[in-house]
Amino acid sequence: MPALIERAMSATGLNVEIDRVFRDLLGVEPPPPDADLIASGLLDSLSIVSLLVALEQRFEVQITLASLELDNLRTLERIEAMTRKAQSEARSRAAESSLVMMRPGTGRPVLRAPHLAR
Repeated sequence: MPALIERAMSATGLNVEIDRVFRDLLGVEPPPPDADLIASGLLDSLSIVSLLVALEQRFEVQITLASLELDNLRTLERIEAMTRKAQSEARSRAAESSLVMMRPGTGRPVLRAPHLAR
């Protein structure tokens, strides 16, 4: 399957899951992807916190305070982009943790895959 189609399918899957979060958590039908969720009053401070917790749990990601900007929560499109970025960062952290370990007693990193070392 071409990578472009794969990306489109995974984005669609992400859209569906985020729509489910809105239905299950907020009890509302998801608005159009570009609707301003904050200006419309759909998201307030409490629902934003609930939404962030739900996204972290459903997608097994961490949305750090440093990466959190209110504009990232303004539309479904931006929430999807923020979630995709968090997923990418989680995959990167997982890949790093599988290639590097800490040398016992020294606190220094050691590459687990010596064939990759130069």
